[in-house]
Amino acid sequence: MHGFAAIAKSDIIVPVSLFTLRPTACRMVDQPAQDVLAQFSTFIERSGGRYEGEILSRHVTLTIPDDRRHFWSPWYNIDVESDESDASRSQVRLRFSPHPNIWTSVALTYLALFTAGTLAGLFGFSQMMADASPTAFFIVPVCIVIAVGVLIASHIGQSLAAEQMAELESAVNALLTGA
Repeated sequence: MHGFAAIAKSDIIVPVSLFTLRPTACRMVDQPAQDVLAQFSTFIERSGGRYEGEILSRHVTLTIPDDRRHFWSPWYNIDVESDESDASRSQVRLRFSPHPNIWTSVALTYLALFTAGTLAGLFGFSQMMADASPTAFFIVPVCIVIAVGVLIASHIGQSLAAEQMAELESAVNALLTGA
């Protein structure tokens, strides 16, 4: 199986750091945005079921089909915009992410942990000011440990998805470069 570092070797995806939850990149293409979107449409239709995708306005979502999709399979989100200085070129923003439901769960988990940790910290300070035992402070490290656990789980998911990420990234790279 390919390691996640294999994804970072591409000229499309930026190097992945410890805190990269959704690897993202931007690329300029010497074609108008409508042509690039038409190429994606043709690519999806002609993939023979190898890839599934959807195009909404200037956004393309490319995925692995259900028969090969796993819980950790990536979704490739691609935004195509006309270059502001030259309409014959377009800017393509590429972002890997997990299934939207999983991404929403991760984001809401971090929001809940941040909220709980902040409230526990404030309540702990209130307890200290009232000369009570600041027992609420014990919740803060628990929130931090859970947040680190979610981060580790995210990186495990990325490593499990690395082969499919490389497959999607290679197909899109070939499409954008005309190879």
